[in-house]
Amino acid sequence: MKRLSLIVFLLFGFLVTNAQSDIKMAIVDFDAALERHPQYTETQSRIEAQGQQMQTEITELTNLFNTKLKEYQASFFSLSEADKKAKEEELGTLDKRMQEAQQNFVTVMQETESKLMGPLETAVQEAINRAAALQGYNFVTSADLFYVADSNRDITPLVIDILNQ
Repeated sequence: MKRLSLIVFLLFGFLVTNAQSDIKMAIVDFDAALERHPQYTETQSRIEAQGQQMQTEITELTNLFNTKLKEYQASFFSLSEADKKAKEEELGTLDKRMQEAQQNFVTVMQETESKLMGPLETAVQEAINRAAALQGYNFVTSADLFYVADSNRDITPLVIDILNQ
């Protein structure tokens, strides 16, 4: 969403400041180009593997909590007050660990995606710049922002070719 807002802002800013000059505009499908990056599939697999590993840890904690809770509930009436308190503290600690693991999951996944996808996104942006320069375009906008009837202005295939060089 930030990228979309920034693109729209830059588009209108560029149009206003350069109204007198000749604008040769192209369109590009950034996501399509990114998905065709040679390292995209491997990168997505690494991100998914990280997510699955962390999700497994969360599931194991959840299962352990549920098991301990059932044991506590089953033996509730036979436990002394001291044992009840100890079990409740243990359950509280496990619950806290589960919550922390879930919060950590979101943070780590965002960081992992940014770290791994960032270089690919930069490479796509550089390929867009090269493709635009090769074709003489001085302005490139996202295909998602506007409907463009002239598909000859779509430089996505050239961007993909540059990425695969």
